[in-house]
Amino acid sequence: MLGERDEATRVIRRASEHVNEFSTEVSMTDSSPTSEPFGHRTVTDASILTFGGLTGDYAQMHFDHDFGPATGMGGTIAHGLLSGAWSLGALAQHAPARLALGDPGGFVAGYRVKFSRMVYIGDLFSLRWSEGGGPASTAWRDTIGSIPISRS
Repeated sequence: MLGERDEATRVIRRASEHVNEFSTEVSMTDSSPTSEPFGHRTVTDASILTFGGLTGDYAQMHFDHDFGPATGMGGTIAHGLLSGAWSLGALAQHAPARLALGDPGGFVAGYRVKFSRMVYIGDLFSLRWSEGGGPASTAWRDTIGSIPISRS
């Protein structure tokens, strides 16, 4: 068991070394979003605990507050799909037409998520979207301006 944990720690360290190499570009223009920010959420211990309980993902990086700093990740990391779930929830609550809610023939044909950095406890998100060349693009933005997930 200890050997497996050491190997997992090495894999996570290697991944965290390359996290800043991922592109943060999405198919939208940052200077002219078509919506005001909405769906404001803050990542908390409680949101991570709840999401972990719902999904069964109790990985150490999400729950052990000493693990992240000890492995070079900088802190406790939120589940990536928590951000994705929040984006769909914000759209359903604040912009249901974006998801074709209320349209009997409408549906979401797909949803792509691109993780461009780790998300930590205390990060604040709000959702904006703009029109692209095809389907609408949406992007969560945090308080420091990067785009952890995108939909296009």
